[in-house]
Amino acid sequence: MECAPGPSCTGDESEEAVGAWPAARGNRDRIFIGTKGGARPTVPGDRTLDSAEGLSAAAVARAAEGSLCRLRTDYVDPYWSHIEDRSAPLHETLGAPNTLAEQGKVRALGASNIAAWRLERARNLSGAPA
Repeated sequence: MECAPGPSCTGDESEEAVGAWPAARGNRDRIFIGTKGGARPTVPGDRTLDSAEGLSAAAVARAAEGSLCRLRTDYVDPYWSHIEDRSAPLHETLGAPNTLAEQGKVRALGASNIAAWRLERARNLSGAPA
């Protein structure tokens, strides 16, 4: 897996550091690695959410692939949708991480920094049990 170096101040640095640790030790199968997507800035150095990548299907796929590459792994244990993105249809925001799970790239899904009513709407849309 070959990764292009990313610009600084995007959060890439932490994933690269985390990925280097199990790669150097050969113990990926014995540790739990999680990551998140949605809030990564698309403009290097932007510390606001104005340039956040969002949760469209294309953005989630790009973000996950980038994270897997920087983490030097084929899968992550939890993948978190880490921002509310009302510009993407909710069914797309739910479907994109689910596709990653079906592909074996994530083992569990989660959400953070999202209003409780929006999570409830997503749960109802997905048909998930309470």
